[in-house]
Amino acid sequence: ANPQTAKSDILMDRLDERYDPLPGYMKAQILAGRSLVSLKEELESKLAKYRLKKARAFNGLVHYYNNQNNIQGGTDSIFLLLQQDGDLQSKYRLAMLHLETGNYQQGENILNNLPAQYNLQGAQLTAHQDMEGFYNLATEVLASDNGWRAATPTQIQQLFALESAPASAYARNVLISIGEIIYEEPILMPDLLKSSEILEEYNKLLAHGPPSILEVYPNPAKDYLIIGYILDMTEVSGIVEIMNLKGDIVKTIPITEPVDKLTVLTQNWKSGTYIATMVVNGKIMDSIKFTLID
Repeated sequence: ANPQTAKSDILMDRLDERYDPLPGYMKAQILAGRSLVSLKEELESKLAKYRLKKARAFNGLVHYYNNQNNIQGGTDSIFLLLQQDGDLQSKYRLAMLHLETGNYQQGENILNNLPAQYNLQGAQLTAHQDMEGFYNLATEVLASDNGWRAATPTQIQQLFALESAPASAYARNVLISIGEIIYEEPILMPDLLKSSEILEEYNKLLAHGPPSILEVYPNPAKDYLIIGYILDMTEVSGIVEIMNLKGDIVKTIPITEPVDKLTVLTQNWKSGTYIATMVVNGKIMDSIKFTLID
């Protein structure tokens, strides 16, 4: 099974919705893929690590230059830092920095160029439009020299309507600063039992094992027995070999059909335990013990 299948809740739900449900052992084989890491995932993990290191270093520089006690001309250094960084979020921060310093037109020009510069589509384009809405609203409010505390009810409702990040974060901070909302940062706790639940389900399904391909009945048998089998293949070339516990071959039956039931007469056989083994295309598919009685 594709190891990525087990990591998709959507695909696993689809398996549960099948008209003909998967056997437990097959689902266990799929769930075993949860612990496998593909080369793509390994590269994505390394990329995420490097991006995190870059973000920490970048934000550390911004924090350093924001502290005017450390360096003169800190704002100019931040402008230069944001201009040289190619990340989309840095361009938004650059536009907001122009807003803070009163360079409204320069910030607007940056926002206007982003859709073409970064080929924004779908959710990114929606988030960008919200960002433009916030910027235009902020320009309107701040240009009046009265600040956000003089914002009209309509303008406040416009802030509440911004749902896409990063505009929603800027809007939320404004609403907090003017006392419109009280916000508590959510604390996300890991689900410590998630992995154990998956492992428990996997072990439970795996314990069932695959269904037997070969069956013999009645068992114990006397004068005859029936050997039945079901193979998941269209072309079959093989045998069912019956031997005693000494390893002597008692009977060999050729098989050519994927599903069949074979009757074997055993009146002249000695009582005792026998083993029937199915070999298809040179591969042992299944073995089963049966007993003959007098």
